[in-house]
Amino acid sequence: MNLVNSKFLTVFVGFFLCACQSTINVRDVIPLSDKSIHEAVSVEERQLIKRSSKLHKKFVNKGLIVRNDKFTTYIEQIAKKIAPKFLHSEIKLNFYIFKDPSINAFALPNGNIYLNTGLIGQLTSEDQLAYILGHEIAHVVERHGLIGLIDRKNVIVTSHVLDLMTFGTGLVYLATITELSSHNRKLEDQADLQGLRYLARSNYKLTEAISAFKRLESSKYPKESFSIWSNHPDISKRIKNIKGRLAKLNVDFSEVNNLELVEVTQLNGISFDDIRQHMAKFNFSIRLRNKQFELAEEIAKEELQRSPNEALNHYNLGEVNRLKVSEPEAYLREYAWLHDKSNNKKLKAKLLKEMNATESRALKYYERAIEIEPSLNIVNKGKGLLALHLKQIEQAKRYLNTYVLGSEVSDRRYIESIIKNL
Repeated sequence: MNLVNSKFLTVFVGFFLCACQSTINVRDVIPLSDKSIHEAVSVEERQLIKRSSKLHKKFVNKGLIVRNDKFTTYIEQIAKKIAPKFLHSEIKLNFYIFKDPSINAFALPNGNIYLNTGLIGQLTSEDQLAYILGHEIAHVVERHGLIGLIDRKNVIVTSHVLDLMTFGTGLVYLATITELSSHNRKLEDQADLQGLRYLARSNYKLTEAISAFKRLESSKYPKESFSIWSNHPDISKRIKNIKGRLAKLNVDFSEVNNLELVEVTQLNGISFDDIRQHMAKFNFSIRLRNKQFELAEEIAKEELQRSPNEALNHYNLGEVNRLKVSEPEAYLREYAWLHDKSNNKKLKAKLLKEMNATESRALKYYERAIEIEPSLNIVNKGKGLLALHLKQIEQAKRYLNTYVLGSEVSDRRYIESIIKNL
């Protein structure tokens, strides 16, 4: 998204909101869980529901929703434990996993709640996921989308979004998502509190709300996301507020997961880590495909820490380092953006000076992967492509020929064409 398009979207969304004439006051908006709620909805709310449903159809048509019934059912079962009951013919809670590696979750006014693959990959327990769900459910139940529209206090598209690297899978819908799901500080605080109240009715650990924030706060590259769940100064304040609320409930803070990996339970044969691992693999592949090498490396290192004897984790880190060497211009762009550096000759010279060490790291990870799993054939492809970049033609031929002779080689024709041209 370039600067001109971002400004256009900002103006468009702002114009849309200003064009709406309010037919209801904030004081008249009561939670969906209130027994006095009636079926009639205002013109504003009906419009929000309609636009939310239309946006969801676009997500589906563009393939932005993870289609896995087991994963969806797992999330729905967690939600059933914590969500308050309410009856409304036009608003119902529905849960989806959104194909986007950035750290985000959002709720639309029609009751649809989306968890980004990137956010799920950052958490470490079902309890943490339950709190995130509770927070988003609160936005729906308290009808924050409608309140925000009436108040005209929605965060539309902040200036921070203008410098996004534009690699989020769903970024094309950023303006609409932000318009329908962004809330002011007061409403976010209310959702934080309500999320705790929902968890208090279940057997989930309330202290994992703090752990969830700490996990998300630990993200190495916070500027990659514009989300309320990404790392920004407000997170430390939110943690402090939650601690204060839990202290009043005499909660034992010794249970707080201080970024360590925690034991997870199974829910109908699926554990949280089953889903988390799946999302981590997806996020890693998207990062590499979008040439976000440092962001991919962050995921791969986390997975290596979790499973140091998993050969594929070593291979993935080998690939990250190989691609940094093979595509220096792409690496330069990402590095400059992530570290707020000027993309100039001086920075390029600095990174090129480090390439020998990067090559060595790639080989080191490849060799370790083979030590752990000698039959991991894909390592031959990585080593062959690295040798090719380094103009070590005979080594490249040997590794690539070994690779294509293996079984289940999905890109055989592509690699064979490379060998032929050698």
